[in-house]
Amino acid sequence: MTDQTTRRPARKPRAAKPEAESPRVRAILDDRTRRLSRAESPEAARTPRAQILVCRVGENLFGIPAHEVSRLRVLDRLSGGGPGLAGLVAESGRVRQVLDFASLVGAPSGSGGGFLAVLTHHPDIALRLNERPDVADVEPTAESRARVLSAGAHKDKTLVILSVAELLAGGAPMGA
Repeated sequence: MTDQTTRRPARKPRAAKPEAESPRVRAILDDRTRRLSRAESPEAARTPRAQILVCRVGENLFGIPAHEVSRLRVLDRLSGGGPGLAGLVAESGRVRQVLDFASLVGAPSGSGGGFLAVLTHHPDIALRLNERPDVADVEPTAESRARVLSAGAHKDKTLVILSVAELLAGGAPMGA
């Protein structure tokens, strides 16, 4: 028997040699099989989750919906500042007004650097956060803005979720 394109004798396909599996490899493969074969619970599939940026101001936790922040970066310094304005920053070819998040929620404003949160729907405004925010998954409900976190670094603490539009308008409720 010959291969028609090269006129050489055709090779027989080699049978795969069974390789000895170590107990560790077998345990990893079995674990993956169990995880992939688990059916998702109907309750988990129906419950929508929202990612929230958890911003700590003193002992209080405030949340901003993650989809309302387009970028987050370290903030070294600000220029310009004045009443109600933490300063100005050049970001992506634009000059943005930077508002201090702590003063917007009624706390004493921080000083120095921190983190810059560039807002998605307000291209000329950014927020200065004192600390890098954590991310939490929460169930959205219309009943209350307050949630008790069930996991992560802030487990069992109360989080107040704020709307960026209300925060900028000065109408965000303070407290739970």
